[in-house]
Amino acid sequence: MSCFKRVGMFILAMTWANSAFAVGISDVEAVNVTPSGFSVAARVTSQSITDISVYADADGKTNLAGLVGVEYYPVNTGSPGFLNSYDQRQKKAGLVLKTKSSGLFLARVSLAQPGTTYYYRLHSVATNGAESIWPLSGKLPPVTTASANSFVARAKQLVVELPGTNVEGLIVTLGTAQAPYRLASVAGDGAPTNQVFFNLSELLSGAGGTNLDFLGSHEFRVEALGGPDAGSPNLYTLAFPPGFNVGSPSFDTLNLLTLTFGSTVLSAGQSGLLPITYGTRGAISSLSFTLDIPANRLTNLVLQPLAAAIQSVSLVAVTPTRSLATFVLRPGQTLQGTQELANLSFNTLSAQSSAILRLLPANIIAVKPDSSQVGEVLAEPGQLTIVADGPLLVANLEANVVRTLTLYGKPGANYQMQYSYSLQSPLVWSNWTTVSLSAISQTFSALSTTNPTVFFNARQLSP
Repeated sequence: MSCFKRVGMFILAMTWANSAFAVGISDVEAVNVTPSGFSVAARVTSQSITDISVYADADGKTNLAGLVGVEYYPVNTGSPGFLNSYDQRQKKAGLVLKTKSSGLFLARVSLAQPGTTYYYRLHSVATNGAESIWPLSGKLPPVTTASANSFVARAKQLVVELPGTNVEGLIVTLGTAQAPYRLASVAGDGAPTNQVFFNLSELLSGAGGTNLDFLGSHEFRVEALGGPDAGSPNLYTLAFPPGFNVGSPSFDTLNLLTLTFGSTVLSAGQSGLLPITYGTRGAISSLSFTLDIPANRLTNLVLQPLAAAIQSVSLVAVTPTRSLATFVLRPGQTLQGTQELANLSFNTLSAQSSAILRLLPANIIAVKPDSSQVGEVLAEPGQLTIVADGPLLVANLEANVVRTLTLYGKPGANYQMQYSYSLQSPLVWSNWTTVSLSAISQTFSALSTTNPTVFFNARQLSP
């Protein structure tokens, strides 16, 4: 099994309108829900002391104190600019102080069980002794933890830039209609003092109760929870088509380039090609990158240009396993928008073992017409699956927490599928099913098992 993770970073500017600040406890929301816990954010009276109680029932009769953990005003990394541990601790403490002074509350509940509903109540005491309870009456608000964490192949990160000069410590939330719970982050935690950081892959899928996998266009609602200038949400639309091409009229990509390689499955000895696409709103006048090719796998590599602006393209070997791709554009022409850039054609060698190859462009240099380089470059690797004598198995966890298994092998061959719950010695494989492949691959879905960990094996049977 071969798997990879790419991280994409986007920076958006945020604007907001003035609104009045609340007294007591308001704008309470469960955020940052995971399989093992959740957080609760709220606006409270400035400088008040606020705590949270967690219950197993909506009536608040079974208090889970001592069974779940509670961390008040959690700070993850503080300022990324401090390397000294003492300075980092001081920075975290100062960040918490700014959050409190802004009249904001954040608590993280841990040691929870996956797929379980919890209930909570907030209690606050102001400096003058006045007490506030939320909710005042009725059933307690529920929050259901995620069923499981799924593997995220392409994690996407978002940095929102906040307006103003005194925004450090503010709590900002982000959500989308596809997720039942929003994310919350503190300005200045893991980012500069005027920015707030989100990992979009931590959003949960409403259908499956696990990490949301982005595909297509998603609208994100970003809103500052507190502060004198909070209140007006910002809506951003980001596009996540296959291969992680990015483009949106409300998202500044003038200093961003994405390069995406496609995927294919071939039998050893076959020829094939991988499409390469690019995405940018700003104009690019020249482009080059290196590509690492595993030894004794591929031969006769050729780049076939597809964009009309390309005058010529070369792929030159600089080492036995690395080649340099250079794109020369026609005079006065530029690359702009989202288009097919070229096809990488090749032959696969017959004498090789089965493998899943990852082709990732590196050392990408994109130059704009003013001779400056594009500041942010994202590369999405291509995947080439080569099927030779031995079979390949690839396991995946779908968004609805259903296991799937894909078998790659020779069409017409028979394979014995086996499973085991442990790889410890003595290793024992149990027969599961026999498969006669009619194509180069076959996918098995809805693999049910009560054991959280299961290993699969495939071996070819004699004719």
